[in-house]
Amino acid sequence: MARHAVVLDACALVPVALADTLLRLAERDLYLTGGTVIIDHGYGLSTTYMHMSSVDVVPGQNVAAGDPIGKVGATGRVTGPHLDWRVNWYEVRLDAMLVAGPMPPVPDAAPVSPASADATSRTTDRASPAPNAPPSH
Repeated sequence: MARHAVVLDACALVPVALADTLLRLAERDLYLTGGTVIIDHGYGLSTTYMHMSSVDVVPGQNVAAGDPIGKVGATGRVTGPHLDWRVNWYEVRLDAMLVAGPMPPVPDAAPVSPASADATSRTTDRASPAPNAPPSH
C-alpha cells in the first residue's frame, strides 16, 4: 500500500532539520496544514513539512544539513502534535516510506477514559461540520 505521507508523533519541542536545500514555501498558519514548509531538493523532488508550531525559515533561503527549519507542533486542523511529512516528484506524490525507510514501532496508546472518549467522538464526528467551518465544495 502506498503511503502518501509519514506522520510522526513527537514532542512539540523537537526541531525539524534537513539536508542542503532551497526553501520554496514557508507559511506560519495555513488553514488545514498550519505551519508549512515546502523544500525543493532539485530534479523535481520536493518535501513538505506540515503542522509545525514554528517556522524558522523564509522562502528562498538556502539551508544546510542539520539546520533547523522549525518545530513539530499541532497547528492547522489536527488533534495533537505531530509532523506530517510528504514527498513529491514534480506533480506525483511518492510513497514517503520509500524515502523514510522502516519506522520504529509505535508504543501502545494509553487507555482512554470514558470522558476523553466522549470528547474524542465529538471532535471526530464527520456528520456535521464544526461551528464556523467554511462551506464544503
